[in-house]
Amino acid sequence: YVKAKSLRNSNLSLRIKEENVMGIKMQSFEIDGKLQMGFVGDLRFDMTAERFYDITKRCLEVGSIENHIRTLHSEIRSLRIITSSLENMLIPMLEKEKRLTKERIEQINREDILRYKMIKKKMENVIRPF
Repeated sequence: YVKAKSLRNSNLSLRIKEENVMGIKMQSFEIDGKLQMGFVGDLRFDMTAERFYDITKRCLEVGSIENHIRTLHSEIRSLRIITSSLENMLIPMLEKEKRLTKERIEQINREDILRYKMIKKKMENVIRPF
């Protein structure tokens, strides 16, 4: 019980750091502070506490990496859904609209040419009445 009290004097805190990586918020975990030992004379306890601190620190690093992987996985999944909808729905719809617009413009051009020919013919009839 006395040995456990000696660890309470350590100023350790968990810090969650958030980074913005290409528009994706990534969280990582870090331990701040230093483990203070040596208040009680048992060397094995101090070594065990130091190992526990190192293992905890490494577990947090692994947890941060796993959190990054999970976040990236969910972002990739949502981007796949968006690109799939673009490829299968939006792009074909826009190509169809492009084709229809092009056909309509060609039709209007043909009508304009026909109109110009009719106007030219009427103008020739007005100029030459005979």
